[in-house]
Amino acid sequence: KGDGAGSSQTSDTQAGRKSYAIYAETDLPLFSPINSIPAFYALDFTAAARFEAFRSNDTNVLVPKLGMRWQPLDESLTLRSTWGEGFLQPTLFQLFGSSFSGFSTLPGEPPFTVNTNPTLQAEDSRNFTAGFVYTPKFVPGLTLSCDLWNIETSGVVYLPSDEDVVHRDERGVLLPGETVLHDPASGAVTRII
Repeated sequence: KGDGAGSSQTSDTQAGRKSYAIYAETDLPLFSPINSIPAFYALDFTAAARFEAFRSNDTNVLVPKLGMRWQPLDESLTLRSTWGEGFLQPTLFQLFGSSFSGFSTLPGEPPFTVNTNPTLQAEDSRNFTAGFVYTPKFVPGLTLSCDLWNIETSGVVYLPSDEDVVHRDERGVLLPGETVLHDPASGAVTRII
């Protein structure tokens, strides 16, 4: 329970989640310094997977990850790459927490209310990385590396700022669950939800 200045008292929230998970990972070295051939001084692949079952909402998910590391000539040059997926359930507070209120820092200090949402969906992501590490033998102590990555995420849960909500209201593009109440006479913001 909270009763800080400028915010409302919140209620205790009771919620639970039943889940189980299993994780497996393997490393498959195809070539190594012991059994290398030309252009394949070392080459290994990794694979991992996490399976999660959420009994509370009948959600099952398999999250894979694959990786590769290749040294074509010797230890001086390493090329590497990974690909994977991600999955994140909303927190129990984001789903079932009690509403809370306070005062905005906007002009006039209109009050705001934050509600939780029991219908939030999970966050999904996909990521890819690739890069190299080069340590030239002719320059002791020098290491050059370069990495590229791409991460795509959907369903991210976040709490927008009061200012962002009011700006979206001004443009007529409020997000689901956002409401801005106005004084009918003056048009001033009276509450942000």
